[in-house]
Amino acid sequence: AGIPPQAPRDQTITQATQAATAVRSEILCPQCSHPLDLAPGKKQAVLLYCFVCEGKNRKELAVLARTLTPEAVRQCRPRPPRVEWSEDQLRENLTIAQRNLERDRGAQAFLATRGIDLATARTFGLGCCELYGENRVCLPYRAGPFAEEILQLRYRRIAERPTKKMKWCCQKRNLGGRRLFNLMLLENWDAEAMTPLIITESELDAMTLTGLGANAISVDSAGHRLLEPDRVFLRKVRRLYLAFDADAAGWECTKRFKAALPGAKVLGGLGPEPYGPGKKDIGEMWQADPAAFAERLHKFLERGKQQ
Repeated sequence: AGIPPQAPRDQTITQATQAATAVRSEILCPQCSHPLDLAPGKKQAVLLYCFVCEGKNRKELAVLARTLTPEAVRQCRPRPPRVEWSEDQLRENLTIAQRNLERDRGAQAFLATRGIDLATARTFGLGCCELYGENRVCLPYRAGPFAEEILQLRYRRIAERPTKKMKWCCQKRNLGGRRLFNLMLLENWDAEAMTPLIITESELDAMTLTGLGANAISVDSAGHRLLEPDRVFLRKVRRLYLAFDADAAGWECTKRFKAALPGAKVLGGLGPEPYGPGKKDIGEMWQADPAAFAERLHKFLERGKQQ
């Protein structure tokens, strides 16, 4: 008589599911730290799926799902809050990084391997600093006709590592969509100009092309979607060329941009190796033979002037 009545099994599972769903944002993918999706299961109240990894780590998630109970869910570490930086903070960080670049030979040598000299680096306002225990190049995303606004700072690790984890990190002024790199060029673009404009995947590739006399901007292809203001700017360009990486992510980015901007042409064509055998992007093409690449680019630009 002293034993309390047990709740029906279905009711117990529902309560456990509700408890797990209440802490949905606290469950992180063990591989990429992205919040996992929770849903009720037949024998277990929690099922996990990572929409960022897209099932690439299903075995690891399956092991976690078998060991994770609603009680364990409540003990999971909370997701770190997203930091929003003010423009004044970003400007102060950038000023310090720019001073560092003037005397950091390692950062200058890294940029030189991508065809970016110190004059080009100053034009784009680049800097360098130590972040997360590694020396990094600081790339500012600026806007406004005179580059008076700072939208975010992206940091690119200088040292090469076997894994791309933490290769890039950033400080954003706002949490909205990512804008284009070298946006000032588009804001001042003449709609009647027949000058070619090249869009690359990497900021470094865009700066390489700029240093050689081309007009270039870049876009982050990792799930990037064009914002409407940027789409309006790009529609003004009469001769727009896409030069994204020759890999799966680059091809997906090319398809998205072709759908949004049907008049854009693909630089190098749509073949499996548009930049030559074993070359993935503009940077690798330049590194293989800087003189030959510069000559081909100048011929391309000259043809544009004649058309």
